[in-house]
Amino acid sequence: MAKDRIDEIVNYLQDDSQAELPDSLKTFKYADGWDPDKLEEELQSHPFFMTKFPEPGEPVPPLLEAFQQLKYSENDNTPHELALNHKEDGMFHFKLKKYRIACSCFTTAITMEVKSEEVDKTLLSQLFNNRAACMFFIQNYRSCVQDCERALQYDPAYLKAIRRAISACEKLGRFDDVEKFCEVLENVANGDEGAIKFVCEKRIAARKGKSAGGADRRKELVLEKRKKMEIERILKEVEERGIRIASTAFVESDAANEGKIVKVTELNGQKILHWPVLLMYPQYSQSDFIEEFCEATSFSDHLYEMLDRDPPAWDQEKEYRVDNIEIYYIHQGFVKVDMNSSLGEALKSEKYILPSNGVPSFFVLAKDNRFCEMFKERVDIEK
Repeated sequence: MAKDRIDEIVNYLQDDSQAELPDSLKTFKYADGWDPDKLEEELQSHPFFMTKFPEPGEPVPPLLEAFQQLKYSENDNTPHELALNHKEDGMFHFKLKKYRIACSCFTTAITMEVKSEEVDKTLLSQLFNNRAACMFFIQNYRSCVQDCERALQYDPAYLKAIRRAISACEKLGRFDDVEKFCEVLENVANGDEGAIKFVCEKRIAARKGKSAGGADRRKELVLEKRKKMEIERILKEVEERGIRIASTAFVESDAANEGKIVKVTELNGQKILHWPVLLMYPQYSQSDFIEEFCEATSFSDHLYEMLDRDPPAWDQEKEYRVDNIEIYYIHQGFVKVDMNSSLGEALKSEKYILPSNGVPSFFVLAKDNRFCEMFKERVDIEK
């Protein structure tokens, strides 16, 4: 059909006697080409004219996909050629400041080049340096230094890699390494004035950084000493009270660094412990975290302020009152606590063991409550 239509058009063009277009050709439609009304959109889908490549996840035009398959085919390209193709992609994305995508391209290029029969050391050095540049711009300075060192394994006199390693070490505060790389750069610079000036500037900055870092380190040592003394103080007070603990780890935990562990205060020459305490209400899957529960305060006094004076919204039935609740802690089973006893007395009881997180925890149950009765039936209540 298509060949007949073409022959008919050719005959019409060659026959000077036909002034008008035959009716058969008047109905001919341009069906297989670009839509003139969508010319700009059509051009953007063609690899030769597109100004923006599809983002990850966006559909790829068929022609572009065909070119990509040809470009990245392991059957049609050697590993070295594939490495060069991926390096080209990486440079393209790097110029667009898409550093993570560029980094991925350089990584693939490195993988391909390593597979080559004859590894191009110069190319590998460039690829590691390029990836180091990506790492620097995404502030992954440790990886940047590592890639610079790999680049120098293939080209020990690679000035760009040495300079980038110096800058990354400076960002990390590794001033000894800054001076080490400065010495390397100085040895291979061959009188390059720019490199020599760079070395001088970085050495001066490193010395200043080391001086400031020394002061910071002295401050850290003072703080560490104070922290150690406070830990010893806390453990001494806990031990003197006869409180058994599962582990001393809680005094060095993240909670300790945030100041959310037991605190020691002094009143009239007497040291008092203030504990972080967790109260749990299993009936309503609710809990209260008390940051500082004074060891001398009774449960009844503290809970009166929390439950009676200001009833929680979840206690619609007003069952959780001091005169209608029971408190338990876990030993091998559940151990009931005297409401009129102080927190300190409960912690010193024979069966109590402070958990490894350093936070005493208690269950609060309402009396004459069906849920709480069922709860107690399911656990062992120790006498």
